Amino acid sequence: MIAWICDDEIWQATNRLGRNYWDVYIREIMNWQGIRAQAWPLAALEDIRQLGRIRTLAIGRLAGSRLTEPMKSNLDAWVRAGGTLIGFAVQGLDSVFGIESADSIRQMPDDYSISGYFSLQAHPLTTDIHSSLCPEQPLLILSDIMRVRAVQSQAIARLLESGASSPYAAVTWRELGKGHAAYFAFDVAQTIWVIHQGRPLNGVPANEPYERTGDMQVMGANSRQVAYADEILLVLQNMLARHPHVFLHQLPPAGDTVADALLFWGGDGCGTRQTDILVQASDFMKANALPYHINVIYHRDQLWLTPEEARRIVTNGHEISIHYNFADTMPRISAEHIKLQNDLFFEKYGIRPCCSVNHCLCWTGWAEPAKWMAACDGRADNTFGGMNLPLTHPNANGPCFGFGFGTTFPFNFYDGWQGGNQRIEFLEEPIAAYELGHRMSLRDAETKLPEEVHAPIDYALKYHATLNMFYHGVYLAQSPGAREAVQETLRYIREKNATIVHMANDQLWRWWDTRANMKLSETIADRNSTRLEYECGYPGGIVIKIPLRTDSVIRLTCDGNILQTQTRREFGTTWAYAVAPSGAHVIEGTFE
Repeated sequence: MIAWICDDEIWQATNRLGRNYWDVYIREIMNWQGIRAQAWPLAALEDIRQLGRIRTLAIGRLAGSRLTEPMKSNLDAWVRAGGTLIGFAVQGLDSVFGIESADSIRQMPDDYSISGYFSLQAHPLTTDIHSSLCPEQPLLILSDIMRVRAVQSQAIARLLESGASSPYAAVTWRELGKGHAAYFAFDVAQTIWVIHQGRPLNGVPANEPYERTGDMQVMGANSRQVAYADEILLVLQNMLARHPHVFLHQLPPAGDTVADALLFWGGDGCGTRQTDILVQASDFMKANALPYHINVIYHRDQLWLTPEEARRIVTNGHEISIHYNFADTMPRISAEHIKLQNDLFFEKYGIRPCCSVNHCLCWTGWAEPAKWMAACDGRADNTFGGMNLPLTHPNANGPCFGFGFGTTFPFNFYDGWQGGNQRIEFLEEPIAAYELGHRMSLRDAETKLPEEVHAPIDYALKYHATLNMFYHGVYLAQSPGAREAVQETLRYIREKNATIVHMANDQLWRWWDTRANMKLSETIADRNSTRLEYECGYPGGIVIKIPLRTDSVIRLTCDGNILQTQTRREFGTTWAYAVAPSGAHVIEGTFE
């Protein structure tokens, strides 16, 4: 079992002070890993017998600042007996982590600012994780930082100061007795939450006509070709893999095969009455056996796509949703305006929008629009872009491959402290590959660069990404370059002999939501066996993966029937992958 400390008393006290309880985002971190970690109150650490029930424990910075002496003693004994402890800037356990604390760096001027940088060092836990697109770019820290030296541990990441490696460790790893202790010198939960959700918007910036998600990005002048959040999560995954926990893969099966990547295809409607363009785009995608998601733009109390055209698109096997418009017709986003446009869409097409997009990537506040869209039965958004150029920039609508929010994967929104830091049942599907392979979005109808799609596909294959391939319907209909880019994507996938799951935006929400809410119950009996009970409501089933020890193999059965496994060496860890069926089942694994 994996557990993490989520203490209601600390949570409420932190919110009463007008601060975010960053520790709660450990839940999202564990969901990304495909693990059902149990939330434990801090007081549970006073009972050594309780600790004996679990194999891996994560403690956040806020809970880690309140450890009592009995808790510290219990954690020391538990690690030595075989537990894996992962601490995010936890205080008072230097002897367990094998570190020596010096002083600290205060995050300034606020909770959404870069406070430091770090670089991964050569180590089995960091193998091949850092971006090959921009290898010189260090990773980001957005929290207070503890300056620590690795004295009885290994520094697997170094803190950078003045652009150079310092004597201080950013991440350490220690073998202690039969167990392991990992220390992050910063708050991982806060850092990933802020990279994902960005900085709250508090008004229209001077260089913009609207509040837009690009102004929420926290990377500053640093590269957008590094998935800062995902790289930290991969290091954590390797740490969690010290025990043979069962992980749910981020990707669904491709039939009875383990997929290499997932591409989800979607794009806005157009601000023109020529809505037959959207049908043409749908027809093109259908002809290439691809899913597609079209967002129909709202303009001056109208949705120009006719119900007949909408039925044609849906008959093609594609999705329609709303392209909320707060830029052309309304001063800013509000709950009232979202409901008005949503209701109009429902009245005209008979369905509620699932995954929507906002015109010009408009947003406001922090999580407020997510709550307003969820209140209208919305399920996801596709407005957090990879770019950060102002609308006045000549390349603002140009092609972009980047990770403006540090990830290619979906993530749930969490409310601010004013709303009690509650998880919102509403997903962000970030844009990563935007209008690649052509220049029609910059009013250049001649230029064709289909090879631009190669780097995103290579990236998706390496990191098993869920990658948004964003193409406006108008360009697919009117630009030969856009169509060639889509076809080159398919040709390149064949050349790489890759197994890809293709989806549209609503389908991605269904997969990720099902995966996040799947019932799992894991038992690790000993070093030689593991057991998983699960209930999977996703029709295609799931892919599980289990870390293997050096030179070991695993025999997996599902309800007594042998499961075929694939063994892959990835990011320094060897994994056994297997496709498991939908429904309620029991998987048992024996290591040999």
